[in-house]
Amino acid sequence: MLNPNAHSHKANREIGGLSPEDRHARRDETIQAFTAQAGRLPPGDRGQLRQQCGTDLEAAPNGALLIFYRLIGRKEGIYPQDEPVYWLVATLMACFPARAAEVASGRPVGNFGDTLRQAGIKEPAVRRLLTGLLHPLIRRLAAARPRAVNVDWPQLLRDLLFWEHPHQVVQRRWARSYAAGWMARGAGPEAESDGPGPALELQD
Repeated sequence: MLNPNAHSHKANREIGGLSPEDRHARRDETIQAFTAQAGRLPPGDRGQLRQQCGTDLEAAPNGALLIFYRLIGRKEGIYPQDEPVYWLVATLMACFPARAAEVASGRPVGNFGDTLRQAGIKEPAVRRLLTGLLHPLIRRLAAARPRAVNVDWPQLLRDLLFWEHPHQVVQRRWARSYAAGWMARGAGPEAESDGPGPALELQD
């Protein structure tokens, strides 16, 4: 299973002799290219990846692996130890095809904290997510109402690659966005009634 705590500053490894600014730019180009290509998968390939949502990369069947590694291709800056993060995002994208197209068009949708709020995910589940229980929430989100949820896929991929930053910058950003969205509407996650569906509880 993907352990978010295994992906900290690995994303900061050097790419050749590039400056830090150039490395960040090159990595961002790779992330953008990967998510754009994953958002354009044909229905058959997307269906195979959708069936693997929540499955570990190591346990994936050969057909889905071939699709995934075609997405990886020869893109610069994707290291073997980061592949489970790319796999997680690719399989989740397969559950949200309409929203993948929206992000590709440049429409801003916020970070994953905004996504959790839009999906009606209750606060206890978000607390568990921020302490590392990523896979169970991903599975329940994918089973919710995918066409009613916005996801910024490049940003989600960036965030997961930096999940173990020593200052927990990703977790803090998600928590801030999740809470700020409720406060802006004068309601809490338990009081919201006009969201995209019933609030979800994360089960162990």
